[in-house]
Amino acid sequence: MQSLVVLGVAGEHGVTDPAERVSLMSQVLLARDLPAERVRPLLERVRGSYAETAFGAREERAGLAGAARTVWRAARLLGRIDDALDRRPKGRLGARFVSQLPVVGVLGGYAAEREALRKAARMTAELLERGRRVSV
Repeated sequence: MQSLVVLGVAGEHGVTDPAERVSLMSQVLLARDLPAERVRPLLERVRGSYAETAFGAREERAGLAGAARTVWRAARLLGRIDDALDRRPKGRLGARFVSQLPVVGVLGGYAAEREALRKAARMTAELLERGRRVSV
């Protein structure tokens, strides 16, 4: 949901370039400086380029040992994704605490996510209004 909010605010500010939009999302949601110039080459479709980078060469993935190595690399990759998602804006501590309680947790989760969406929208608007168009 937060990525939709970031893209919506970017659209309101006239940001239409996909590389700039990805760069903006990385700044707001992942707290990472990823300039649009580095994003542009990644948006070009090249068959199999990412698979070899993430999982190794096709020859290394053959056989039982290769399958085990591929599963291990995929697990590490998913672990890094989880760490990156933990950096996204969060709601207030009280709402996050309530979200852990039985029954009323749904309300706390809703309040925490709503606050996080507001933070993401505010951070995006501040970045764009300061003129930091995305290429930091």
